[in-house]
Amino acid sequence: MKRIYNEIANRYDTTPEEVEREILFAISASRKNPSPTAKAFWGGVDEDADVKYIIRHIVSRLALVV
Repeated sequence: MKRIYNEIANRYDTTPEEVEREILFAISASRKNPSPTAKAFWGGVDEDADVKYIIRHIVSRLALVV
């Protein structure tokens, strides 16, 4: 993940720490979305799952949509 955070940080002229903070913030906000679609999306993800697992879950679900 560190390499990915570094690449994103370089692309957007910020720090890897800020990239991680923003990703965690987006995940947290998304988990609070009351819509049935959001609840179904997050239903299979443990609250304590690490970021790598969550990102893999997101990517796998997006692959089904595309």
